[in-house]
Amino acid sequence: MADLNTVNEGATCLYEATLRDETGAVIIGTALDSLTLTVYDVLTRAIVNERNHQDVFNKNGVTISAEGVLRWVLTPADNVMIGTGPERRRAAMFVAVWASQTKSCPHEFTWLIRNLTYLPQGSP
Repeated sequence: MADLNTVNEGATCLYEATLRDETGAVIIGTALDSLTLTVYDVLTRAIVNERNHQDVFNKNGVTISAEGVLRWVLTPADNVMIGTGPERRRAAMFVAVWASQTKSCPHEFTWLIRNLTYLPQGSP
């Protein structure tokens, strides 16, 4: 699993992880029934970029390969600053479902959004 660490407000970036089942085996993309994503501000629990249980099974910036590699290209709207202060913690929760919807793999991670001192007008 890759970690985003700190991301500048309004930045585009890439997150990658390998999904694994309860035995540690890779969950291949073709085995999935569904894949959803929820993104929220940790402090306020505000949903970010309308990603509330959003269907991301090979769409909306997310792909899952036959080898189980999940790739998400985060957009500037995913890394928008909410509130004030030098940084804010963001969380993302992927939920992969497979085996005729009898198995589920929640996959959560967090990262920091750095509040830029000056973001030029017209920036995303």
